Amino acid sequence: MSPQDKAVRREIERIGRAMLALGYQNTHSGNISARVGDEVYITKTGSMKGHLGDRDICLPGLDEPRYGLFQASSETGEHRRVLHYAKAMVHAHPPETTLLSFTTDSIVPADPWGRRYLGRVPVLTFEYPVGSPEMEETIPEVLKGVPALVVATHGPFIRGESLEEAFFLLCLLEASSSILLHAKSINITLPDGIPLPNLSPFSPPLDLWETLDPELHGQYLRTSSDLFLLGLSPFRTASLSVIDGPCILFMERASAPEEFPHTLLRLPLNEETPSFPLSLHREVYRMSHSKAALFTLSPEVIFQSLRALDRGEDRIVPVDAEGGYFYPAIPVLPPDASEREIVKAAVKYKMAAVAGVGLLSVGYTLGHAIHHASSARSLCFYRRRLQEMEKLGTLDGYSRFLCARGKDW
Repeated sequence: MSPQDKAVRREIERIGRAMLALGYQNTHSGNISARVGDEVYITKTGSMKGHLGDRDICLPGLDEPRYGLFQASSETGEHRRVLHYAKAMVHAHPPETTLLSFTTDSIVPADPWGRRYLGRVPVLTFEYPVGSPEMEETIPEVLKGVPALVVATHGPFIRGESLEEAFFLLCLLEASSSILLHAKSINITLPDGIPLPNLSPFSPPLDLWETLDPELHGQYLRTSSDLFLLGLSPFRTASLSVIDGPCILFMERASAPEEFPHTLLRLPLNEETPSFPLSLHREVYRMSHSKAALFTLSPEVIFQSLRALDRGEDRIVPVDAEGGYFYPAIPVLPPDASEREIVKAAVKYKMAAVAGVGLLSVGYTLGHAIHHASSARSLCFYRRRLQEMEKLGTLDGYSRFLCARGKDW
């Protein structure tokens, strides 16, 4: 086995474990493929994606049948045709996206991250929506024009220039679908045209660490892994930083399990940049004595901030006891708020939500900052479920649970 062959197999195994950790598959569903030169790698039919080994990855050939073709996924035909023009493809059954596909013929993200990287995602209906000749003919043609599509009642098919990019787009689609599905469940009107922050094209991080401090290395790895596993930010979306004298130690595209590569850069504090995440982090240290900052994209927080915007409210008030004890309210800023306004609110209240865009949390350590982000996700989850229960008529008076201090905070 060549080093290149081994590397692509290990990457497929990492993606399989990550997909299972998020619940995007049952134990044996979905498929993952990659192309290196003229060689195609694809998961074996019925393989356990969270426990892949060398025997679970077939090499069916790009054009001519080769080893393992008849053991490969039932949707190998679609993968082989897509891999003529892409480097990777994933098919999964993420629950929110799959549920949303029952109700619409296209998914148009309301959040700017989904709009920036996905655009409009078509939902296709087939008479036989699993491994049919019609799918093999249609899906590769549609994916020439868009990075992702969804087969109605079945799940998304996504291509990328790397396996990480395909998985990144899958996670963004599920986050965008979650926001749209929440809005449908309680009849909230989502805004059109939230301003797009300046976001760079996707590229997988390298295993690069511009610090020799083993403690900091461990803090970044733990924080990145927790962001991913707790659903605080979709795969490769969060950004983290700590201040280090005249520099910041900045990690973009952070949310990922520890086994994935990460890039941590040492960057000058007093330097301008067009990148929205980096510029926001720099502003934190220019305006405050904070030592650490996180910018995260929890769908729960984004949805509640959009609900506040729809209702003309400037805060998210907790309904649960712990949320109300630590945070009487989370300030909500409009999506066109300046970086200075966002940072000012976050420093004053530990965190601030930008409607539809994300959550900035600050603290003295990365652990301190992620505590705020994880609390925000939890209290927004409780709010959303109670709102749905009220809509269904199984709860009388959702608003009576709102933290009393938060209403006037």
